[in-house]
Amino acid sequence: VITAYARHHPYWTEEIYSKTIYPVLSDSAGYLPSLVGFSVTEWLAVLFILFWLGYLVYYVRKATTGKDTRNMTVYRGIAGAAAIFSVIYFIYTALCGLNYYRHTFTHYTGYKVEQGSTEELEQLCMSLAGEMNRVRAQLGNDRNLLTPGPEDFEHCARDSVEVIKALGEQYPVLLRSHYSTPKPVLMSGVMSAVGISGVFVPFTMESNINDE
Repeated sequence: VITAYARHHPYWTEEIYSKTIYPVLSDSAGYLPSLVGFSVTEWLAVLFILFWLGYLVYYVRKATTGKDTRNMTVYRGIAGAAAIFSVIYFIYTALCGLNYYRHTFTHYTGYKVEQGSTEELEQLCMSLAGEMNRVRAQLGNDRNLLTPGPEDFEHCARDSVEVIKALGEQYPVLLRSHYSTPKPVLMSGVMSAVGISGVFVPFTMESNINDE
């Protein structure tokens, strides 16, 4: 119901939810995870999987041993699972989902989004490549860029927070009371296997980065 309302009332979504309610909710959800240097999301994901395995084993065992109450057991198992997923979806909607119906960032930057040409895209790519080549030359050949150390990740993580704070001064819509630094994921090998470089999780307000 809330999602449908947000979709058809963009002013309410932007001014009431995104600018007023969402900052409070996101700061509250992200405060405790921001105090630790590891990814809370990663451990919650592991616990989530273990919980569902235990949940499934419990109800399957109960259904197979109690023949007289099997139908009620199956009903309770399905209803319980549906209730849990409903709560999770509601939390997701409150912490993130409604923002899909707010103004885009270009609304605040004044950028005009237009269809570009192939030539413009080629020029942009050549410009970016040239800039990267200049920076690489300034770093010198003795700098190994393919095997970054732990201090490189920490440096980039801290820098990213400073950058978003500076952007917040220019675009107040980005301002928050605190920002959580991006966090490396212990199971980065799993993320690499499925081609994921990073993922933002609204439940903890963490940016989880594949440090491989």
